[in-house]
Amino acid sequence: MRRGPVSAAAMQARVVVEDQTFHSRHCSADEYDAFLASCGNGKGFVQQRRSHRKLFVDAWPNLEEWLHAPLAKRVGRIDGQTRRSLLNPPSYWARTYLYYLALSGHLRIDYDWLLAVGDLCIHDVVRHMKIDLGVEMLAREGAALGLRLTTSDSAMRWTLGRLAMHHGKRSADQLGDSDVDGLLSAIRQFGERSGLADYWGS
Repeated sequence: MRRGPVSAAAMQARVVVEDQTFHSRHCSADEYDAFLASCGNGKGFVQQRRSHRKLFVDAWPNLEEWLHAPLAKRVGRIDGQTRRSLLNPPSYWARTYLYYLALSGHLRIDYDWLLAVGDLCIHDVVRHMKIDLGVEMLAREGAALGLRLTTSDSAMRWTLGRLAMHHGKRSADQLGDSDVDGLLSAIRQFGERSGLADYWGS
């Protein structure tokens, strides 16, 4: 999470009732191995990511239990901690695996986690999965309205990545007002958390 004021849009967003019927679950090791192999990286990369998945699955065999664990434990690293002093190594090292689970339909991640993790690097996973979230299209539309293209692109990456992790992958034209209101409402509520500073460097 990055320090900054809560926007006027977030303050005015209506509260959206979330779907509570989705049941998150792990994918098989074979499925994740197939994804890793498709990334075209070296053997060391595949072994490392495979090890991170095993570490996480061993620690959290039930994803629903992980989703209901304390936020700091799920984020894995809070402000001031280094990779040598992680609060919860399995959760921290599993981030790429969690991105894959969410984008492949196995997991829906809550906005508290998505806002707490400042370094949410999902777009490499998006690219390897050949998913189009509409970032380039909406960034160009923003630029046409007067925004700098780099600013618009960063905003779309930040927003569309989190929407996809929360709702599942979908094209930009499938997003509605309720999706945006849900994210803005979550931003407002997250900004009211005690201990918010713990996540600035997560």
